[in-house]
Amino acid sequence: MTEAKGPYGGTAYVPIEKLYGEEPPPPPVPPSLLEQVVGVFSEPAALFQRLATTPVWKGALSLMVAANLVVTVLWARKVDVDAMIRPMLERNPRIPVDNYDAIISMQSKMILPFALVGALLALPLISLIA
Repeated sequence: MTEAKGPYGGTAYVPIEKLYGEEPPPPPVPPSLLEQVVGVFSEPAALFQRLATTPVWKGALSLMVAANLVVTVLWARKVDVDAMIRPMLERNPRIPVDNYDAIISMQSKMILPFALVGALLALPLISLIA
């Protein structure tokens, strides 16, 4: 308690809390990356309510991009481009049969770079917009 002048000149004792105000509550703690991963499957409503008050997204977005990158590279290295593209080429009557092999060869070379660009740029951009 602190002494202060009362309304009629006497001494009044005022609690310190009234002089300086109460201490503000501590800021809410954002969920960790592990809490986000577990919470999305175990308690999604509670997690998203907590994220509404303390938004954190960098860790989850980085994890999502890394997982997508691993899957994309594995897929691009194992995919049979010929089996994937030849049926599409055969359905298109405007593409001459003589060009099939050249198109498939070009697509085989470009599938990994385009898959990486999609994993590294398109996924984060779409995730941040949506």
